Amino acid sequence: MKNNKVIVLGKKKGGFSPSPDSSKKALSSPSPKKKLAEDQTNFPVSGDGKKVLIVEDDDFLRGLLAHNMSNVGYSVKAVRNVEEGFNFMRRTIPDIILLDLVLPGMNGFDFLQEVKQKRKLSMPIIVLSNLGSRDDIDTAKSLGAMDFMIKANVAPAQIIDKVNEILSW
Repeated sequence: MKNNKVIVLGKKKGGFSPSPDSSKKALSSPSPKKKLAEDQTNFPVSGDGKKVLIVEDDDFLRGLLAHNMSNVGYSVKAVRNVEEGFNFMRRTIPDIILLDLVLPGMNGFDFLQEVKQKRKLSMPIIVLSNLGSRDDIDTAKSLGAMDFMIKANVAPAQIIDKVNEILSW
């Protein structure tokens, strides 16, 4: 049998890099994709810049966005669902929110309605979703979303560019 080496991504100052003892963890180690997601699952508020709240139930995407946004200087809080987002917003009002629409429990449309129409909060919200019908886009924007990006069609760098553009206004 061929000896396959597994590289496990580990957190270190300045980013992610292979851990020195990764070859010892072979088959019992999670995949790099799963490890990154686990490291970012409860991503703390980090960074000193403007505050970004990410509401995304996909562990890997949430972790990737949080990591990338933090690396460019934003203070990031990434949560799995709307309830966690509201809990965070009881303590801190973010400067911008990145919001998925299909979430466990309350969905992103309900979150938009609560934040924009009931609570009358004015921070920009960018919807990041794989829903992309004209009705979904129109509904999100009518509920207060500033922009709508289809996840399958954008790279993380494009999301960061959009956040930079909006927050520089």
